[in-house]
Amino acid sequence: MTALKANRQAQANRRTGGGRGLLVGVIGYLCVSLQQPLGWTIPVWGFFAFLLVPCLVGIAVGRSQKTARTTARAFWTAAKSGGTAMGLYTAVHLLLIGGPHSDGANSGQEFLAGLLTLFAFSLIAGFAAGAVSAAVVGVGAKERQS
Repeated sequence: MTALKANRQAQANRRTGGGRGLLVGVIGYLCVSLQQPLGWTIPVWGFFAFLLVPCLVGIAVGRSQKTARTTARAFWTAAKSGGTAMGLYTAVHLLLIGGPHSDGANSGQEFLAGLLTLFAFSLIAGFAAGAVSAAVVGVGAKERQS
């Protein structure tokens, strides 16, 4: 009976972990979007966008998935949440900033450059969030074994 209860608890944690991570990511990127990247300076913006917010997403997902059986599951859940949050931030930023400046001649190239930027930024932020989440779950697993 306790194994069934533990299994249900683990399933509940998996369902809510990604949502919590996405919420933390969206709130984090809302704070980052208060100022343009050049206003933060590029190193500070890079720290916020690629380290601080993804780490917070990874911690949120990792703490909600402490009972996950593998660190791979925690990694991919956080990577999806962190990547999605960064993708939303990048898409909104590109639509608001790139929209009025585009002319008809280069619109295809601008679209492809924006799409490449969106995917690259999402991958970087997602993998950073996943690595932190896997580390949090790995530490929790070592604590449970001792």
